[in-house]
Amino acid sequence: MRSRDSLRHADGHTVRLSVILLFMWASSLAPFALVASQELPDRDRLEAMARSIEQEDDSELAVVRAVYHEAVHDSERIDEGSVALQRLRGGEHAVDPAELLAYEGAFEALRGRHARWPGSKLSHLQESRRLLDRAVGDRPDSAEIRYLRFMTEHHVPSLLQRREVHREDGSVLIELLAVGNHALPAPMEQAITTFLDGGATDVR
Repeated sequence: MRSRDSLRHADGHTVRLSVILLFMWASSLAPFALVASQELPDRDRLEAMARSIEQEDDSELAVVRAVYHEAVHDSERIDEGSVALQRLRGGEHAVDPAELLAYEGAFEALRGRHARWPGSKLSHLQESRRLLDRAVGDRPDSAEIRYLRFMTEHHVPSLLQRREVHREDGSVLIELLAVGNHALPAPMEQAITTFLDGGATDVR
């Protein structure tokens, strides 16, 4: 049996490694990005997609979907997205609770992307994963929920990435999109398909 000192040393080493990785994340050496090269997409392109979602999506999730993509660059939009989620929860809206839970997790991931302190980044990431895992458990056949968890895992530092989860979500996404089994608005479907077809993942 390992001694208490050796266990304490191992735990300390794990904590130090996590802090180093998260510091790299905070320093934008491994930022939350929307492409595999870790480069953030053009802000104008994301805002154009958000506008297309608002124009073409007549569902009650339209605002949440649009704000989520804008919040990649603009941290102030995160709170706006959270308010929109609470409004959908509190009213007479026919929105899948699992989808709301998934977006709550996705916004939590963005809080981690914009946070400065590594400890805060880790905390937001852990909470994001908890919420997204619950959402996937409730609706494993939802392309939108799979997309949100896939992107969250895709954009964390590789040593922190849950590769099996990432690969599973990518594979399920490809299958659902191939047979048209989803309720995604056209701008989101096109963006996801382009992203997957561009070799951003090795799930195929």
